[in-house]
Amino acid sequence: MAMSLNNDLKELSTRYEKYRNEHISESDTESWFVRPFLRALGYDTSDPDMFSTQYPADPRDVKTGKVDFALLKNGKPVIFVEAKKLHQSLNQPKIINQIKRYFNNVRKVDFAILTNGNEYRFFTDLDHENMLDEEPFLVFTLSEVDQEVLQYLELFSHQKFDSTKIKDLAGRHSRREKIYAFLEEQFMSPSDEFAKALSKLIFGTAKLKVRDGVKKSLPHVFSKLINTKTSPPIIVTPGEEQGPVETSGTNGTEPPTTGTPSGEQDPFKIDTKFSKLEYFRFQDKIVHGTWTDMFVFILTALCQRNDARLISSFAAEKSIVITHDQKLIRRYCVSIGNGLFTSTNRSTRDKIKHLRTALTFFDMQDTLRVKLRDK
Repeated sequence: MAMSLNNDLKELSTRYEKYRNEHISESDTESWFVRPFLRALGYDTSDPDMFSTQYPADPRDVKTGKVDFALLKNGKPVIFVEAKKLHQSLNQPKIINQIKRYFNNVRKVDFAILTNGNEYRFFTDLDHENMLDEEPFLVFTLSEVDQEVLQYLELFSHQKFDSTKIKDLAGRHSRREKIYAFLEEQFMSPSDEFAKALSKLIFGTAKLKVRDGVKKSLPHVFSKLINTKTSPPIIVTPGEEQGPVETSGTNGTEPPTTGTPSGEQDPFKIDTKFSKLEYFRFQDKIVHGTWTDMFVFILTALCQRNDARLISSFAAEKSIVITHDQKLIRRYCVSIGNGLFTSTNRSTRDKIKHLRTALTFFDMQDTLRVKLRDK
């Protein structure tokens, strides 16, 4: 199931790339993207016992009170799917309130999916029973399907659908995210109560001088922690010897021991879709890691070089690439130093595009090369 599902999603991702710059109607979005996505999950969209269109979710509103699709189990709806046209933003309050209204009015439904054909947001009622949560527990685009997303989607498949298991998994993920959000807020702008408790726990005293010292230190500690990984990227300076090391993105292979350029490519001239990174070379340093590691590593390096210039490089961007206000970054916020933050919740294509913009601004676009892993 996992392999077949993954292949189906790759095909949809390829289709999206073909039409991403075109105006696609909501009806075509449903036909070309949403229905194939649901079929990939094992739902026969021609079977009335499994699939229903324009399901009445709000009997008080005959005209607009119908959800686009309902996925059925034993003839009863378990998942609502509301589809919008390709590229349409899903952040509009009207759209979010619409899916909430549908879900809240039908108490027997377990989940709601909001999509524009490329981005998928999965909701449920973890906070209050029969009331849709404010935030989705799963968000991804077709180009961002990883093992965690596949794990969720397998549980959503018609063959393996298990509401209890999904809610348990979503609950654990939601708690983890809330804990992270709380700690992130406290580390960056600690309350007196938090600093007092931490001071007493670590130093055995909550005196004002100690508490103030803890408050001043916490943002720097958080910045260091968030950039520290269990298996950090391995940096190899040309000429240094490096023994066999298993690192993220190397598949346990032995990394090059010198700065040999064999097999290296210009990342701005290749198709990175579905490719894995073995290492990247930036300013004669070889770094083993993922595309995300490369994105953060280079932005951090440029930030240290000239943060004002880095900010200027993205001034014309419509979306936020870097910002001093981390509250503007909703997911996967990462510090790149000097009080600047970015989000790693981007497709590889977008990461490469942003790096090209920044490096061109610094006139350093020729200082980056990559080595792809063999498929």
